[in-house]
Amino acid sequence: MLRIGSQAKQLLLAITVLGSLLLPSPGRSGEAQVVMDAESGAILFEKNGEAAMGPAGLAKLMTLYLALEAIREGHLSMKDQIQISENAASEPPVVLGLKEVETLELRYLVRATAVGGANDAATALAEAVAGSEAEFVGMMNAKAETFGMKDTHFTNAHGLTEEGITTTALDIAVLFRALNDDFPQYMNILARRSTDAGVGSVQHTGRRLFDMRDHISAAKSGYTREAKFTAVVLAERDSRQLIVVGLGGDSSLQLKRDIENLVREWLAE
Repeated sequence: MLRIGSQAKQLLLAITVLGSLLLPSPGRSGEAQVVMDAESGAILFEKNGEAAMGPAGLAKLMTLYLALEAIREGHLSMKDQIQISENAASEPPVVLGLKEVETLELRYLVRATAVGGANDAATALAEAVAGSEAEFVGMMNAKAETFGMKDTHFTNAHGLTEEGITTTALDIAVLFRALNDDFPQYMNILARRSTDAGVGSVQHTGRRLFDMRDHISAAKSGYTREAKFTAVVLAERDSRQLIVVGLGGDSSLQLKRDIENLVREWLAE
């Protein structure tokens, strides 16, 4: 029978410890993650950052950007009454319930899209900006190209799975940074755990992300069966801001833990 001496045992123990140090940090089970410095745009960490993934509800970030851009340019106002089309009202859940109303103020559509992840509200926003969802999708892809989101293609305003819809964790970080840079006055909407959406109150789909020990100043999340769980947060400590993206999480709880670990690790630097 082979006997291992004390020196050999110590060597094996040292190899085991060293091997564990070389393994990826725990709590990163999702398929893709990115940590970006919000000020410089520098990528601090990535795992499968360029892998093709489904955006799920994170596609609504582009819908929000284009709606806010239309407001900034004077084409729309938050107080505008928006006609709700049958197309918008018939979107599958999650929905605000626009079948019950003929018109709704644009500000409520923005809130329902940003906080509640309402698909009917996102489509109504798209139609308000461009006249039709098809025209709006063209605007989404043109803006993505302008931002350098070379691996992203949108097919609708809400992010539900359709053939051809795709993004990457890196591209979502770029989009969220643009939203934060260009419309900081509206980022507080993405920090609300709940909000009045005109025809009722909506809960933030990613509200458990705000339970993190570190300060999360804005968040957006989404889910489809194909894309799994997706999320992006803006994390702040002192004067430093990070954008942390997680795509393809197996559960909302695990994705939260993935993001929390990355926030804690990189804000501690």
